[in-house]
Amino acid sequence: MIVTPCTADSPQLRRTVESVCHQRLDASQHTVRYVIKHSGEASDELRKAVERSGDIDIKLMEGPDNNLYDALAQSFQAQSESGWTADWYGWLGAGDYYSPNALDIVARVSQHGPQWITGMICGYNQEGHLIESKLPFAYRQLLLGKPVYGPRLPFVQAESTFWCNALHKRIDWDALAQYKLAGDAYLWKLFSQFSQLNIVEAWLGGFERRPGQLSDTLRKEYLLEQQHLSKPLAWSDYITLGFDRLMWHAPRSWQRRFGDTRFVFDDAAEDYIPWRQS
Repeated sequence: MIVTPCTADSPQLRRTVESVCHQRLDASQHTVRYVIKHSGEASDELRKAVERSGDIDIKLMEGPDNNLYDALAQSFQAQSESGWTADWYGWLGAGDYYSPNALDIVARVSQHGPQWITGMICGYNQEGHLIESKLPFAYRQLLLGKPVYGPRLPFVQAESTFWCNALHKRIDWDALAQYKLAGDAYLWKLFSQFSQLNIVEAWLGGFERRPGQLSDTLRKEYLLEQQHLSKPLAWSDYITLGFDRLMWHAPRSWQRRFGDTRFVFDDAAEDYIPWRQS
């Protein structure tokens, strides 16, 4: 299940919708439910885009919300209360989009049992071009509830991240809805209490960079909100942090050697497998 919160129709939003609706996924084996949560009244163009969604089970929710995370909470909670559940969950902002094979990769990796995965960190320009990418080294379980990813090391990119139903059921919707900026940090901290975030060496999704977006203009406010829900760093954390700073810039072979929660595409198996089995 994928959710996209939005406030207005735009070419960028339609690109997001198309990226979900046109996934290269075997419809005979997998069903995708896609919820577009509009904070007002959807345009005729958006309604037509929903009607042209093809095999995707797409829902359009309309109504007021306070912010991104309130919209996410409303969307996920409404589907849960209707009795509908999914094996995997994620969200995309308007303008962000998945790779054509993102959900197929998630389905294939999920066969190996991870509960929580993320792919390469990718950035797009306003024309939808992939202009930057970075392979994560690791997101350590003991550091995800502390002020590390964002202030000191790269963020967990939400647009490339997916989690399973077992973790989804642990989310407190009221708690998620109260966050103005750092609701993602709340989710990552919550999930890290029960599971390790696994790295998939593949392009899953990305973030569209544009002038004036909240991630730039309210970065300090985001970090402050993140800090309020974080535990303080212990002295031993600084040793791990120093090592990880080096490894984030290390060659892939070194990252694989010291980061064991990774999935790679194996040519012989023609599939994604845990890298130590490759």
